[in-house]
Amino acid sequence: MSHVNEDRLQVATYKEIAIVFATFVVILFFLYPKELIKDQILREDSNYDLSMLYLKNMLKHDPKNESLMLTLAKVGLQSGKKDISLRLVELLHSSSDEKIKKEAYTLGYTLHKENYYLVDTQEQKEQIIKKLKSIFLNIVEDNLYDVQDLDIWYEEAIFLNDYLSAHNLLLKKLKQNDNDIQSLERIYYLLNKMGKDSLPYLQQLQKKDKANALKWIMAEYYLLMDKQKYTEAEILLKKHSLNSDSFVKELAHFYNYTKQYGKASQAYIEIYNKSKDKEYLIKAIESLQAGNYLKESVELAQKYENFYINDKEFRIFLLKVYLAGGDVKLASKLAKKIMDLEK
Repeated sequence: MSHVNEDRLQVATYKEIAIVFATFVVILFFLYPKELIKDQILREDSNYDLSMLYLKNMLKHDPKNESLMLTLAKVGLQSGKKDISLRLVELLHSSSDEKIKKEAYTLGYTLHKENYYLVDTQEQKEQIIKKLKSIFLNIVEDNLYDVQDLDIWYEEAIFLNDYLSAHNLLLKKLKQNDNDIQSLERIYYLLNKMGKDSLPYLQQLQKKDKANALKWIMAEYYLLMDKQKYTEAEILLKKHSLNSDSFVKELAHFYNYTKQYGKASQAYIEIYNKSKDKEYLIKAIESLQAGNYLKESVELAQKYENFYINDKEFRIFLLKVYLAGGDVKLASKLAKKIMDLEK
C-alpha cells in the first residue's frame, strides 16, 4: 500500500509541477514586458533550447502571436533547428504586419543561403538557388528591405545573377545621391555585362569622378571602338589630345589601326617634337611605310640623317628605309658615310 501511495504522490507532484510551470508561463507572458522577454531570449549567453521550450509554451496560449513566432524562428536558427525556423518564417510570409513580413523574408533568405553552402551536390544547390531567387524577388519587388541595406541586396542580386534587379537597386541608390560614384561605376559595368547602353553613365563618371577622369575617357574610347564607331572615337581623342600627350599617342595608334597611316605619322612626329625620343620618329617613318608612302618615308628619314649620323642603330635603320624606298643613291651615300665613321 505504501508503494501505491508513493506512486500517487509522485504523479500528483509531476502534475503540480506542470500546472505551476504553465501558470508561470501564462503570468510571465501577460505581465512581463514582451520586448524585454524577447531581448533576454535572444541574448548571446541565452540557453536556446530552454528559450525554445519557453516560447513554444507561450505560443500554446497565444498561437496567433506573430512576434512570438518570429522570435522562435530566430532562436531556432541560433540553436541549429533550421527546419522549425523555416516552417515558421514561411507562415509569416503572409503576415499583414509589414515589419514582421520583412524580417520573415530576410530570415528565410538567410536560412536558405546557409543551406546552399552546406549541401554537396549541384542538383541540391540548384534547387536552393531556385528557392532563393523566389524569396529574393518577393523582397525586392515588394520593397521588403531597409533603404540602408540596398548594398547588401545588390550583392545578393549579383550572387543570383539577377542583373536586372541589381540595376534597379543601384538606380534607387542613385536617387538618394546622384553623385554616388560607386553606384555609377557599378551600373556602367553591369550594363556592359548585360549588353545595354552604358555610355550615359560613363559620361557621368567623367564629370563626377574627377580623380579618374582619364580612366573613364579611355573607357568611352574603347567602348566606341568596340562598337566600331570610329568617327566618334576619333573626335573624342582629338578633343582630348589638345591638352594631353597621352591622347596624342592614342590618336596615333588609332590612325594606324584604322589604316590612316599619313595621319598616324603626323601624330608620332608631334610627339617626337615634344619628347625628342627617336622611338617616335621611327614610328612615324614606319607608319608611312605601312601605308606604302615609301617616297615620303625616305624624305622624312633624310631630314634627320645628319642629326643621328653618330647613332649606330639609327643610321642602320635609315639605310634600310632608303633601300626599302628604292632610293639607291641615298642608300649608297649613307653607306659610304657609315664606312668612313667606322674606320
